[in-house]
Amino acid sequence: MRGCVRVTGVGVEAVVEGCHNLEVFDVSQCKNLQRWLDQGGVEKCTQLWRRNVRFETVAQDVAAGVRRR
Repeated sequence: MRGCVRVTGVGVEAVVEGCHNLEVFDVSQCKNLQRWLDQGGVEKCTQLWRRNVRFETVAQDVAAGVRRR
């Protein structure tokens, strides 16, 4: 299962906790996640809930083939 939402770090953690089939989480559109990412948010999620969710943090403009942060 793949998810894409605009949430805060707390929201990301809530989604990971509640969506047990989540494999890929696109958080590239979340504007306020940098501090959460810098403070080890991804590691916290994988360790706390013992899940191997892949987080996508760089947006891809599919039409132009351009990666953007």
